[in-house]
Amino acid sequence: MEAEHARQKILVIGYGNTMRSDDGVGRYIAEVVQDWNDEYVHALSHHQLMPELVDTIAQYDSVYFVDAFQTDDHTDIVIEKLIAKQERESMNHTATPEYLLWLVHVLYKKNITAWIVKIPAPNMEFGERFSSVTHQARDSALDFFTIVRKQGNHADGMVLNLSSLPDERLLK
Repeated sequence: MEAEHARQKILVIGYGNTMRSDDGVGRYIAEVVQDWNDEYVHALSHHQLMPELVDTIAQYDSVYFVDAFQTDDHTDIVIEKLIAKQERESMNHTATPEYLLWLVHVLYKKNITAWIVKIPAPNMEFGERFSSVTHQARDSALDFFTIVRKQGNHADGMVLNLSSLPDERLLK
């Protein structure tokens, strides 16, 4: 009998402004993932990243930060591995994903595996609707998180063919 591979606890943090059209896509994705009620994959939706998230982040093995990035000519999702950094531009109440990872390392002596999932967002005007580019990328990102959920671990070495995935993102 083979030893069962331990499942990692994964956190998805979506952030952005839901009143700025495409900028709210990270929060939308996190809310859908949270609705899955998965035992190992949890999600949080926030307007912005704050140092107060460090205690929560430290409880997970892997974290995906999901945010919109403004672009007029890019339609692909970008997934980049993050490295903890002490840099902080100002002493306000917001933080970067890298700074939160650094705080987890300093306070908890824990190195979290983390990625930023950047969703293309050509429309940052006031409004509550996604552009067609962001809508399509949103669906692809949910397909990506469906794969992460099924694998039960992080995305290292993952090869995605999103066009062949079944529409299972809303299944619980």
